[in-house]
Amino acid sequence: MLICLTVGGWLFLDPRFTLNDLGFRTPSASAFLLTSITMGAVASIPIAVVVARRRGSAIIATRPDRPLMLQSSEDLYAVLSLVVVSAVAEELFYRGFLTALLVGSFAVPTWMAVVVSSAAFGFAHAYQGLRGILRTGLIGFLLATVYLSSGNLFLPIALHLWLDLMALVVVPWLVSQSSRPAT
Repeated sequence: MLICLTVGGWLFLDPRFTLNDLGFRTPSASAFLLTSITMGAVASIPIAVVVARRRGSAIIATRPDRPLMLQSSEDLYAVLSLVVVSAVAEELFYRGFLTALLVGSFAVPTWMAVVVSSAAFGFAHAYQGLRGILRTGLIGFLLATVYLSSGNLFLPIALHLWLDLMALVVVPWLVSQSSRPAT
């Protein structure tokens, strides 16, 4: 909510700035292809998890004492809401607002704006520990690359949504299913 209010306030206070400056425009064909390939690669993660679990190896670190358990449809709706809101808000803030602010208002070179926004995105996930900071920082860099190559914020939003959906819903569900005793 705060992120949306910040960006909305900025748009309101600076009439020269438009949603087009944030990247809400039609993506190029090459950027759409890059995003599709990345989403396909991410979609293969659950398959790798199932194969690894069946072979008895752990491709991801799971915490059997604290798994993400979707016990009811309300749990699923809450997680899906989190996935959608975080994808939109974080991309709007880190890739759209922060990048445009650094490049447009502070004349920071684009590459430096990408590094700063990716690092900020990583540190915003400090609750995940050092590996989480590094992992999300690299994901932020990937999302920034998609954003800059396409000039469109919809593609990183879609990719972020897809990544979170895989990480928070699909993989935990597959892990929980493969951990159940056969009936």
